[in-house]
This record gives sequence, structure tokens and C-alpha cells, in this order.
Amino acid sequence: MRAGPRFAVVALTAALQSAPAFAQALPCLECRALIEFGDCDSAATPPKGSISVVGTVVRVERMQCGTVGLTVDVKRSSLSLLPERVKIDVGQCLVWRGKAGDNINAMVVETPSENGAYQARTCN
Repeated sequence: MRAGPRFAVVALTAALQSAPAFAQALPCLECRALIEFGDCDSAATPPKGSISVVGTVVRVERMQCGTVGLTVDVKRSSLSLLPERVKIDVGQCLVWRGKAGDNINAMVVETPSENGAYQARTCN
């Protein structure tokens, strides 16, 4: 007995029915505490692997699970090669309470993620 086209159709149908499970978003984290982001001491030395950024927020984008994407015009930073405008992704357990036009004093992870945004981090 040979497995013909019927078997292939049944196998393909089963595979396609389970495909949406891969497309579902991951569940949101439950944070034990929320940490304020964007109000670091401007004179602080950034921790190893971090960059201090002082600038003006030009765009705020609310995303899934309470995360926020900020676009910031950089006035000063501890890294001289930082672009004049950067994107900062503020994760689920960090809180930024500002709005577009506000000044920000922040720490970010030194290496941007694949999408080019810098990941927010705590001040120390």
C-alpha cells in the first residue's frame, strides 16, 4: 500500500491547523515591582555596558504589555558616536510617565537590538 496524495493533504491540513499557535504573542510578564525610568542623575557615570542619554522625547509609542517605544533627540550622551535621534524601548517592568516634548535623562544598554532600538535600563 502506497501513501498517495490523500495522505499528504491530511498531513498538510494538520500542520496548517497548528500554525496559528506560533503566531500568538507571548504572555505579558507580571512584575514584582515597577521601576521609574528616565530620571537618572545627569552627572552619573553609566554602568559598564550602558550609555547615558540626555535628550528630548519627540515621540511616544504605546506597545503590547505596557511597553513603550520612545524616539529621543539626543542633546548629550556618554557615547560620542550615538546618533542625534535614537529609539528607546522601555520594557514591561520599567515605567516612564512623561509625554512628547519632555526632557529625559536615561540609561540604555550599549548595544542596540536587531530593530535598532536601544533597550532602557535602570540608572545604576
